[in-house]
Amino acid sequence: MEIYSGIIKNWQIHNYDTDFQVLTGTVVVDNKGRWQPGMHMRSSKIERIVDDLVYTRNSIYLLEGEQGDTVLGGGDWGHKIAGVHY
Repeated sequence: MEIYSGIIKNWQIHNYDTDFQVLTGTVVVDNKGRWQPGMHMRSSKIERIVDDLVYTRNSIYLLEGEQGDTVLGGGDWGHKIAGVHY
């Protein structure tokens, strides 16, 4: 049984403030059926990160490859990430 909700590549952790981080990236697989492969996504608030797993309130994402969101141009967008909506 897979423990993750989805697999994300070309990912980036964004530090909105000291207590608020979100994940963006390109969807490889979404086991919850929210996104199709190849779509770009933004998570809700990250609760914790353990190795290559990112935990949010309702999902666990498996990170594939190295950090660097190619859609957003790479790098931490900080509080500006709040303006990215899907």
